Amino acid sequence: MLNVCNNISSNSTNITFNLSINCLPGQSQGNALWFFITALILAFFIIVINGMVLLLFLIRQRYLLVSPGNVMLLSLAVNDLLAGISIILHILPHCVREENESLRTYKTSLIAGYILAKLCLISTIGHLVMLSFDRLFAVSSPIKHQIYFTKSVAAVSIIFVWCISLALPLIEFWLAHKINLRLYSTTIIVFIFVVPLIILLHQYVITWKYIQKSMRATKAITPVNNSFKIVVLYLIMLVCFILTVLPYTSIRLLVAYDRKLFMETPEFIKQLFFVLRYFTSFINPLVYTMYKTDFQNAIKSLLFKSEKAMDELEMTFIRRSNSLSRTSFRKSRLTSV
Repeated sequence: MLNVCNNISSNSTNITFNLSINCLPGQSQGNALWFFITALILAFFIIVINGMVLLLFLIRQRYLLVSPGNVMLLSLAVNDLLAGISIILHILPHCVREENESLRTYKTSLIAGYILAKLCLISTIGHLVMLSFDRLFAVSSPIKHQIYFTKSVAAVSIIFVWCISLALPLIEFWLAHKINLRLYSTTIIVFIFVVPLIILLHQYVITWKYIQKSMRATKAITPVNNSFKIVVLYLIMLVCFILTVLPYTSIRLLVAYDRKLFMETPEFIKQLFFVLRYFTSFINPLVYTMYKTDFQNAIKSLLFKSEKAMDELEMTFIRRSNSLSRTSFRKSRLTSV
């Protein structure tokens, strides 16, 4: 398998060398087995958990898809499911035994896995930025948020994120021969890690200040309101974002600026970076199903046949429907004026 990776990386373009990053973690014969098992177990749980979330959306769509924020969470669940599939596309080529006969299949699977993984990485970043903008807008201007941030706006934002996420890996692949690896890697790192990190940190600080101001105005003793919970929720997702993107950027910088150091990096570090890269796809559905009451009630009503949870889900649906009706009325009045 090592010979295959060397042939691919030496006889192809810069982008294909980047593709070989994903096959390097499994090269060592001594510890390859535990890495493959760990990666496949991670992929299994990511696919199962996000598949269950999508099934929950399908069964309880009347109640869960009223909120524009939940529409974005649905898109994020699809993204995380694809991330789990991309792990399998990375791992399967390592099962190839006949190197000469299966080189084309190996390379095709590796390219597909790389493009899908890159798509999911950029999409995850885009979704996190969207969700943080949503929370900031909701906390700073609740009325305007209800009026202007509709499901249509959320749908347009989601389509934009998916288009960008798909376009960048394809452009990178098609223009591989013309790309300066160092310049391109630095640019990518700035736009997918540094800039989003600054935006997310700035938004969280502003959101937290608005919540503190609201708490002082209402003389709250303990920060247990809904806005505080949501900020904690997305703060956890921000930490997951850092844990996910930082390993990718580190590997990318090593490949671009010091390939020798990258090749000398211990296999365990590369394997750990590979696992961390997909960690957020495992954690995301657990976090927002644990912190959002509508998801909790939907799960209880399905798994435990809880009438109380179903009643609370109905009440939440009625409140949001009434709120949407009032919002439409206010928007029509503003438009007429």
